Amino acid sequence: MSTRRSISGATRKSSATTPSAVDAVTAWDTTTGSTGIVIADLDTGVRFEHPDLQWAGAGGRLLPGYTFISDTFVANDGDAQDADASDPGDWVTQADLSRAECSGGTAGNSSWHGTRTAGLLGALSNNGTGIAGMTWSAWLLPVRVLGKCGGLDSDIVAGMLWAAGIHVNGVPDNPYPARIENMSLGGTGACPQQYIDVISQLTAKGVLVVASAGNEGGLVDTPANCPGVAGVAGIRHAGTKVGYSSLGPEVALSAPAGNCVNTAPGSACLYPVTSATNQGATTPGAYGYTDQVNNPNLGTSFSAPIVSGIAGLMLAANGNLNSAQLISRLKEGSVAFPQTSATTTTMCHVPASSSDLQTVECICTLDGQTCGAGMASASGALNAALRPTAAVKVPPSVGPGTNVTLDGSGSSAACKRTIASYQWASSDQAHPVTNSNGPSTTVTAPATGTFTVTLTITDDAGKKDVATVIISSSAATTSAPATAGTNACLTAIAVPSPVTISISPTAGSLQAGSGTTQSFSATVGYTLNTQVTWQVNTVRIGRRFDSVCVGNSHDHRAARQQRHQRWP
Repeated sequence: MSTRRSISGATRKSSATTPSAVDAVTAWDTTTGSTGIVIADLDTGVRFEHPDLQWAGAGGRLLPGYTFISDTFVANDGDAQDADASDPGDWVTQADLSRAECSGGTAGNSSWHGTRTAGLLGALSNNGTGIAGMTWSAWLLPVRVLGKCGGLDSDIVAGMLWAAGIHVNGVPDNPYPARIENMSLGGTGACPQQYIDVISQLTAKGVLVVASAGNEGGLVDTPANCPGVAGVAGIRHAGTKVGYSSLGPEVALSAPAGNCVNTAPGSACLYPVTSATNQGATTPGAYGYTDQVNNPNLGTSFSAPIVSGIAGLMLAANGNLNSAQLISRLKEGSVAFPQTSATTTTMCHVPASSSDLQTVECICTLDGQTCGAGMASASGALNAALRPTAAVKVPPSVGPGTNVTLDGSGSSAACKRTIASYQWASSDQAHPVTNSNGPSTTVTAPATGTFTVTLTITDDAGKKDVATVIISSSAATTSAPATAGTNACLTAIAVPSPVTISISPTAGSLQAGSGTTQSFSATVGYTLNTQVTWQVNTVRIGRRFDSVCVGNSHDHRAARQQRHQRWP
């Protein structure tokens, strides 16, 4: 049985009327991001020419990326898997609906969905043009896994692996591994084992996966419901759950998804999530931006990149944070949901089944079981990321009455900060620590029972973190890492230069009818791909070449399994 997946300006400070705004402006006073971070956007591809995105190496943010769509019809650009991650459009005609790939779908214009999510992640900012992305410096890696009528699980999980720098057979390795993968897509049903396996690999590499909760108003979709993923629900400007957003205990936190308030025909949508787009109805046209009247941006698809961008700011401040730590501190920095509303008294509840839909506004509960831990806050999450990370190395074995050495020297501070002090404490006066204020200490294991030892570290800015160790007669266990890492300040990533072509000679002269020839050579100055071809399009007598085209030769195919479909 096949499963379909769907594609699923909140930067100002919060206020009495817009408490859900994520307060990126305050966060930007501390950091606007880092060029040492890559955020992958697994979506429909992007329009590289958009002035708020553009190619990396030519003043823009977009890395070359890759297309993993294995179905030529779905890819909609004449072939399937290749090194071109540009979005050709995903419009669906009435005739397309007769195809198996589009079963259950609807006809419609191109969504330019990947360009919209990419704009929220990292549109060029502070440049007097268009919009501001959540992070101003991270590189964006477009990974095209969705096309006409959606995409396949097999293509999506391949794209997830490749984006993280893990080898995928038949595809050139990714030279720009991502630390964050944004997935504004999803489908109903339990998390499939193939996603569980892939996310486990990504988590082991410290890669954070952020996914939209879904737009059905019911159970959280896959992959947002998978273990280790930061599932993001959608909230209204007022901080209540927007009617269409899915919800449940798998959600980590919520972010603005866009809502209109007014419903009169032709009236402006008051609270959309504005982003970059393209104005072509089918094939690409002029670049543009979503608006409040004709093309408002609404959906949990646009909640996820807000959170992914916030995670990018967090890594810029503390590059040692792994995926679990990022999720924990995103929650820590979130703002509590308002418990009153001028427009509803209905409390959200955990969906009892797939048919238990909550498609109208409701008040998110404070127990973390419906809309997550709270409302996403860029300033709050960044403040949490700036805390140090306590690490404790414990011995591999313990015996009754033996000395147990606990080593906290692997703890680390955020970028440009240092650990100022260590403080150890035992919960059992009969088993005190031998050194209460050094990087390591020793305690005696009990003959029976257990007690705890707590390490509190403080950095030079007064920020703290705590790790707890449980000591028994046979073991010392802790959830803290043995080492917190040594890369708090990330190294800038070198991005590709633009492809350049030089022609030699630049001009030639021949006698018409003489039978003589003139040779020209083209030198490609840069390309990521190993096979490059060029051809002369036009030659005019008495003039040099008018144009030279460079094309990349790749042809890969992948097995077809489950199918996905995009969100509105």
